[in-house]
Amino acid sequence: MDSKELNEVNLHIASSIKKIRKAQKLTQEYLAKQLDLSVQQIQRYEDGRQQLSVGRLYEISKVLQISPSQLFPPNVLNKYKDLPEVDELLTDFRELPKEERAALVVLTKSLAKRFESK
Repeated sequence: MDSKELNEVNLHIASSIKKIRKAQKLTQEYLAKQLDLSVQQIQRYEDGRQQLSVGRLYEISKVLQISPSQLFPPNVLNKYKDLPEVDELLTDFRELPKEERAALVVLTKSLAKRFESK
């Protein structure tokens, strides 16, 4: 991965944190308090001025109650490149409120089990 691509990934992660935080109606103050950080530090993370360590990425994902992988661009982690609808599904999934995401996970697992046995 070249430096340009790495920078794009870092910026995507930063904007994903902000987007998900706002979708959950959480403030920067709340996130900062949960992580024992300043609001200014959260702002630096969210606007991409400061890169996140793996540990901090994990801590943020725990507060947001998401998988750390949800913060990455779909093309970085997407092992299903032959299924173009996966990127669209992941993008839409990230936009859903937490309760709807949980319900969709249950439904998807149920469907997968049904087709597994056939």
